[in-house]
Amino acid sequence: LTHEQLAFQHEMRELAISEFAPGARQRDEDEDFKPIYDIFRQKFGPMGLMGLTMPKEYGGLDKSYIHFALAMIEFSRVDVSVGSAWSVCLSIGSVPIMKFGTEEQKRKYLAPLAKGEKLCAFGLTEENAGSDSAMQETTAVSDGDSYVLNGRKIYITNAGYADTYIVFAMTDKSKGNKGISAFIIEKGTPGFTFGTEYKKMGIRATAQRELIFEN
Repeated sequence: LTHEQLAFQHEMRELAISEFAPGARQRDEDEDFKPIYDIFRQKFGPMGLMGLTMPKEYGGLDKSYIHFALAMIEFSRVDVSVGSAWSVCLSIGSVPIMKFGTEEQKRKYLAPLAKGEKLCAFGLTEENAGSDSAMQETTAVSDGDSYVLNGRKIYITNAGYADTYIVFAMTDKSKGNKGISAFIIEKGTPGFTFGTEYKKMGIRATAQRELIFEN
C-alpha cells in the first residue's frame, strides 16, 4: 500500500470507530437500518464516500477499488451491516449505470447517489433464480415507448430505503441469459411496491425486502 492508501485506511478506521461502533450491537439486535441510512446521508454524502469510486464529473472522488476494499475492511470490522449496505451503492447498484448508462442517465442518477442524496439497490434474485439468472420469472414486455414489468425479487439489500433500483427482467425467454435486460426503476413508480422484510440470522441492521412489480 502507498502512504496515501495507508493514510486513507487510517482515516476510515477512525471514522468507523467514532461513527459506527457506538450502538452497533443495539442496531443489530433491533434490526434497525435507519441510523445507518442517516449516517450515509448526513456523514458519508458530504465526505464524498457514497461516490468513492465514481468519476469526479458525476460528483464522485474517483478513488481506486483498493480504496474501496480498504474502507470495506474497516467499516465491516466494526459493523458488517454498514459495509454490506454501503458496498451495494458502489458496486452492483451503480456500476451498471457507470459502465453502460447513457450520459443523461449518468448525470441523472449517479450525481445524487454520489452526494448521498439518494440510495440505490440491485434487483436480480428471485425465489427460483439467483446464480442462474436465466431462471428468473420477472418479465418486461415492450409497450410502445416503455416496458411493462411483472414479477418479484427477494432479499434485496437497501430495499424500501433506496430511491434507484437496477432491476433485471426477461425480455426474451427463448434467448436464456442473452434475453435479460436491465431497467432503472425509481421508487414511487406506479405498480412498484415492497413486500416482506426478512428476519435474518446475522447482518441484521441491513434492510432486505421483496420488490414487487405489477404492471
